[in-house]
Amino acid sequence: MLPLSAGQCRQARNALGLSAVRLASLAGISGETLLRFEKGSLTRATTVQKIYAALEAAGAEFTPEDSRGARACLKSRGA
Repeated sequence: MLPLSAGQCRQARNALGLSAVRLASLAGISGETLLRFEKGSLTRATTVQKIYAALEAAGAEFTPEDSRGARACLKSRGA
């Protein structure tokens, strides 16, 4: 699992068409906790892991940081 930034979370959630409430539900956390994370607040590692796992299960894929930064995208259907 790669580290998950607030920006990657928002990017993946938007790409997947998930509301904050829906992603929070999938991750088993409160909507307030998710929104605080997306705004850059310090968040427990276990909570970030839950968010990451929920996004990955919904079809998000994360790339390691390079010269363009870390990114989130959708998994290709053929993979």
